[in-house]
Amino acid sequence: ATASDYLRVLPESLVYGTAPPPLKPGSVGDAMALFPGIIVIALAAVGVLLRGKEEDEALAFSSDISRKGAGFFLFITVIAFLLTFGPEIGGVSDPLYSVPYRLGPFRFIRAPIRFYVIVALGLAVLAGYGTAKLTSRCARRWGGLRAGRLVGAALLVLLVIELATFNLHVDRVAVGDEVPEVYTWLENQGEVQVIELPTSPLGEGARRYDWDMGFLPLDPYDYYYRESLVTYLSTYHWKEVLNGYGGYQPYSYRRIFT
Repeated sequence: ATASDYLRVLPESLVYGTAPPPLKPGSVGDAMALFPGIIVIALAAVGVLLRGKEEDEALAFSSDISRKGAGFFLFITVIAFLLTFGPEIGGVSDPLYSVPYRLGPFRFIRAPIRFYVIVALGLAVLAGYGTAKLTSRCARRWGGLRAGRLVGAALLVLLVIELATFNLHVDRVAVGDEVPEVYTWLENQGEVQVIELPTSPLGEGARRYDWDMGFLPLDPYDYYYRESLVTYLSTYHWKEVLNGYGGYQPYSYRRIFT
């Protein structure tokens, strides 16, 4: 990740779709739209910073709960945030990532940006603490449990609006009787192995028969769609299929595909 990725939003977002400055447009496919939303950030800040008074009886204000709960999730959120940048942060080496990588534990991670999943988890829990504190404080000041529930409901509505997205591209797939008969026929053909032809053509410059093979489909999106669809349809017969799509293609796959 880069710092600017944390200011990127989806164009399909109801609230942030126009990406007003300092926000920037991102996309689902690039996995670089990491802005979590103003309300979530604000609630998480409340969860960490709002201190209890003598009259606050809610568990969320308990010093023990705050230290072991909110403090713990703040810690893992910050660590995960730093790990999303990978081996360097702004051109400066990040030992928090590079040392575990050299020692082995992070070798299985292809895209450090996916540590954002833990960032999102941490923010969600911290926002929960913030919601608990706000609703409790409002209930105490404004007339009891009903006031707290109204505040909680209002926060929920605001979150739904902020997180709402529309017009995300979705490809419809065949189900039930719409599935081509060949796939149900394959189910009864014993221990067979399947390859679907024709495959997506490779583009110019794709090298042949070396270790890397320069695996480069002519139309990457046609390749992604076709191979993903074959993977889905294979669930109707569960035979071994050469075709497939993933973030890593073994040499054997690239060789046979080429």
